[in-house]
Amino acid sequence: MGESKFKLWFWQRKVRSVLRHATAARKTSGLSDAYRIGIYHAFRNAQEMESLLGFAARLTQAGKRVKVLTYVPAKTMPRPEAQEGFVSFFCKRDVDWRFFPRREINPGLEDFLTGDYDLLLDFSAEFHYTDVAVMAMCDACMKVGKFTPWNLKVNDLCLAPEAGENHVEGFIKALETYMPLFDGAQNQKK
Repeated sequence: MGESKFKLWFWQRKVRSVLRHATAARKTSGLSDAYRIGIYHAFRNAQEMESLLGFAARLTQAGKRVKVLTYVPAKTMPRPEAQEGFVSFFCKRDVDWRFFPRREINPGLEDFLTGDYDLLLDFSAEFHYTDVAVMAMCDACMKVGKFTPWNLKVNDLCLAPEAGENHVEGFIKALETYMPLFDGAQNQKK
C-alpha cells in the first residue's frame, strides 16, 4: 500500500486515541460463553463469504445473537444476493481519509459499531488499515483477529490460521481449536 507517511501518522494517532477511550470492560470469554458476537470481514471472494455466513448461521442456531459487518475494498458495492438480515456492508466511499469508517453514512455500519459484544471476531485475511480501525472502534469484552503488529495492540487474541485458498475456513478451524481453552474462564476465576 503506497500510503503517505502523513496519512499513516494520523491513522496511528486515531487508533491510539480510540483505544484509550474504550469503555468496554475486558474479560476472557470463549465461544460457548459469548452470547453477543460481532463478526467483521473484508470481502475477497464469494467462497469465503459463504463460509462466513455458514459459520454465523451455526452460531445463530446455537442461540447466539450475531451481527456481521463486511467491508468491500472497492469504491462501489456489488449487489448482495439475498443475504441474511444480520449482515451489513460498507465500502471505500464509507471510509474517511484516515481509513476510519464514517458512521453517519451507513445505518448498518453505525449499528455494528455501536453494538456491545461479548466476542468480536475479525475474519479478514489481508491487512487493511480499515480492519484495525473497525476493531478499535467496537466495544467488546474480547477481541480476536489475525496476527499483525497493529492487531496485537487492538485484539486480545491473535490467530495465524494456515494459509490456503479459503482464509475463513482456516480461521474457523483455528477458532474451534483455541477458543474452547477460554470456555468457562469466568466460572474458573470464582
